[in-house]
Order: sequence, then C-alpha cells, then structure tokens
Amino acid sequence: MPNQLKISFAAPATPSGGVVAVFVDASLKLAPNSARLLPGIDALIVKAAAALQFKGKASTAMEIVAPQGINADRLIVVGTGVAPAKGKGAAGDAAAADFVTLDAQH
Repeated sequence: MPNQLKISFAAPATPSGGVVAVFVDASLKLAPNSARLLPGIDALIVKAAAALQFKGKASTAMEIVAPQGINADRLIVVGTGVAPAKGKGAAGDAAAADFVTLDAQH
C-alpha cells in the first residue's frame, strides 16, 4: 500500500497544527474539553455558522479554513443536535473525547 493510515491516541491537549474537529450541540455550544483547550473559538464558530447557516444539527458539519485563534490548518465543526443530558450514560461521559486532532504527518 502506498499510503497507510496511522491512528494514534493521546490525552486532550491544545492542537499544534493539522486539522482539528470539534463537536457542538444545537445551540453551537462546545463540549467542555474543547471550550477549555480552545478558548475564544466559540465566537469564531458562531460567526461562521451564521454565514453558512449551520445550526449544529446531528450529522451536519462545517469547515473553517485557516481558523483565527488556534494553531490549525482547518477546523471541522460537527453538529451533534440536542445537547446530551449530563450524567446520562455514555453521552454524559463523553466530555473527555469531545475533539479530535488530525495531523497530516507521514
């Protein structure tokens, strides 16, 4: 295979390049770790969402190229729909995995 996909896992940390994917609910609110590690990015998401008519509905996404305020080439914002109830099974415990960094290194 000429190109193999390499997947690795790490503790949540501030991104340092590549593509960052975050999850928002229907009110465009970031999940807790994303809000903590990407301070101020919520305003960028709201502004871009208004321009693109993105509502944060489940199974929808928008892409922001060269996002201001974070060290990333692209920001992918994925809608999850209605905010999950806190403490309700896996959805309430998902805060530890609420964003993904995709690095384009070979």
